[in-house]
Amino acid sequence: MLGSGGAYYLGLRLGRPFVLKWGRHLFLDEADLDRAERWFRKYGTAGVFLASSVPGARSIVAYPAGAGRMPFVPFLAATFGGAVIWNTVLTVAGFYLYRGWREFVDTFELVDLVALVAILAGIGAWVYYNKRRKSRATST
Repeated sequence: MLGSGGAYYLGLRLGRPFVLKWGRHLFLDEADLDRAERWFRKYGTAGVFLASSVPGARSIVAYPAGAGRMPFVPFLAATFGGAVIWNTVLTVAGFYLYRGWREFVDTFELVDLVALVAILAGIGAWVYYNKRRKSRATST
């Protein structure tokens, strides 16, 4: 709730001018902002409630709500309601998945090690390739 409230406040204070000036660094432009504003006008509190209960959307819905001047109390209520749903789903999933967790961990422990070695080998090959390419470019 504190994070959402903070993002809402930033959206309220910085809003559209901030996105127009710096949005390109975050892959946002005026069309994205217009689309978000239309979405808030159309769905309002229900949209914030739904977005707050969905992974991904819950992380970004607060800033546009503030920038769109959504009233704070309905925003807070919708965000709280969505967070209750999201956290309930996570709690229930954790309860049911706990029993099989040890078996899952034992099964995938080796897979984690293989993936880590593959990632490190890939990074090493990329560094080697780039150094070799640069040394060839400077020697010619």
